Amino acid sequence: MKPDRPSRFIRRIGLPIAAAGVLFFTQPALSEAEEAVQLTTTEFERGIEHHEVGILQQLLAVQAGIESLAITDKYDADTEEAVKRFQEQADLPADGIAGPHTLGALLMLSKGDQGALVEELQKLLQEWGYDQIEADGIFGPLTKQAVEAFQASQQIAKDGIAGPQTYAKLAKVEQAAQEAEIEPLVQAAATEPAATDEGATVFEMEATAYTADCQGCSGMTATGINLHENRQQKVIAVDPDVIPLGTRVYVEGYGEAIAGDTGGAIKGNKIDLHVPTKEEALSFGRRTVTVTIIE
Repeated sequence: MKPDRPSRFIRRIGLPIAAAGVLFFTQPALSEAEEAVQLTTTEFERGIEHHEVGILQQLLAVQAGIESLAITDKYDADTEEAVKRFQEQADLPADGIAGPHTLGALLMLSKGDQGALVEELQKLLQEWGYDQIEADGIFGPLTKQAVEAFQASQQIAKDGIAGPQTYAKLAKVEQAAQEAEIEPLVQAAATEPAATDEGATVFEMEATAYTADCQGCSGMTATGINLHENRQQKVIAVDPDVIPLGTRVYVEGYGEAIAGDTGGAIKGNKIDLHVPTKEEALSFGRRTVTVTIIE
């Protein structure tokens, strides 16, 4: 399927004016004073009746080439089949549910776009290691860079536009991480954590992984550790209000490490584990680990 930005097909259907998660709906009968309708829903499935389903149906009529699809505002059997057809064309899981992957692929999100679907895209990118961005719903320069980095890692066109190809790869990476038994990225030490006094502080934390092996990455942590000089260095990014910088810790499945870095998305009980390569960072995904404070 040849992807097409929504702005190019607006004139063909004469109704929706789209901008990444925000759709403006106009008709000759609408007055200039009426406000734009925002697509706030990020998942539709059979049985839903809502005016935003009508917008989805209009998008499907163009993007999936189903011009006979009735605009009913009801997510009926015909709409479900149209969604499946588009998903098959876009190489997405054909489950008939129009979720963030499907809606994002339909809208072809790019720099300057805003809205709930941009926020969902940013969360997906964060999940695969691009934690330099914030899930603020604004497709700015950092989000574009993260999309380009993901595209490069998947060997697809590096255009910074989150369209069908990009979402298809995001879905496949996500599925692979869920189905495969992922070996620990770094072999944990054979021994248990170093002995500590009774009552040692132990956290259950949400862990992601990052790497200094990326274009534009300085490799220098917040505490001055040069990760380019030692790609095997066990360093975790932390929220200093939870684990002070410089603290030695033992991370389940990772081993002994130093709390030597911070990150914009690392707040509260979250950590980010440094690994040598992009592939390892992407494969890690997001998981819960036990973190024991050593000293």
